This record gives sequence, C-alpha cells and structure tokens, in this order.
Amino acid sequence: MKLAIIGKAGTLASALAGTNQLLSYDVTCFGKDQYNLTDNSQVTALSKQLIGFDKIVITAGIYNSSDPWETYLVNTVSIATILNELIAAGSTAHITIAGSHGSMWTAWPGMPLERLWYNNSKKSLMDLVTSLSHSKVSKLKLTILNFSKFESSINGYTGYPIDTAVALVAQVVHDKNPPLVIEIESPDV
Repeated sequence: MKLAIIGKAGTLASALAGTNQLLSYDVTCFGKDQYNLTDNSQVTALSKQLIGFDKIVITAGIYNSSDPWETYLVNTVSIATILNELIAAGSTAHITIAGSHGSMWTAWPGMPLERLWYNNSKKSLMDLVTSLSHSKVSKLKLTILNFSKFESSINGYTGYPIDTAVALVAQVVHDKNPPLVIEIESPDV
C-alpha cells in the first residue's frame, strides 16, 4: 500500500517518516521544498501526485504568522484544494489530517492575533472535514486528529512525547474503519 506524508520538514512528518510503525507501507514524503502551499497551481500539481495513494497523512501547517492570508491558505485552503482534486479524481484514499486542539477553543481574552488566525483556520479545516464526511459526496475516508501540545518546533519541543503523536497517527492509518475526529488534550507535563 502507498502512503503519502505531506509536510516532510515538520516535526511530526519527520517522525512519521522515520518510524518503524509504518514499515508495511511504501512511504513518499512531500514538502515545501517541492510544493508551495500558498500557490494554487502548485497545490493542484501536488494533488495530482497524490492520486493513486491508498493513505495520505497531511501534517503541513503554519503557526504564529502575522499574515491571515498565508495562515488560511496553508492551514485550510490548500487542504481543501487537495481534497477537491482527490474527490474529482474519484480517489478512495484514507486521509488523516493533523488538526489542532485550538479548533475547539478558538479565542480567549488577550489572545495574540496570530493565534486567533491559527485557531480559526484549524476550526475551518475541522468543519470542512466533518462536513465532507457527513455529505457523502466522495469515497474518501477522512480523519482529523486535533492534537494539543506535543513535542514539536511549534511548541518549543514541550508537551507530550512526539512518539505519542506518531503512535496515534500510525494507529489511525492502520485502522480499516477510522474515526472521523479525535481530540487529544495535552497532559500536565
């Protein structure tokens, strides 16, 4: 079976590419060195590369950008474009998307504007994924994992161990009847 991982420069994608938990798959990684997720033509080209993959894990995202345009393009619009292209091609892939716990708690007093863009872009992504699943307009299997704080560059390498996130993604990838949404809270670390 063929597995694509999108976001290869990120902490989670790198850990997934190096784990022995996905050895049963022929893994191909795609990253921003190959495709710019703010460029529609490049996202469309990436989407065409994904046709024929059985499983796709999307970990790409942007955090702490002062540019809402860039934040929504990378975190929401590029993924919507990928999903749209796969639907149009009749793909039956299982797609696992790294979301964020921030999609459940989008604002609080004194929140930095950059975090507001991030949380709401991830909420839009979660709404899109659940709406697509409920609409039954495609044969895609969709799962969104709303992670909280795990060891990554975004979190200053604090939070629960990256191996916990990798194990959860691997479990979902292997699942023949994957869940639609998984919400992971950060343990007290």
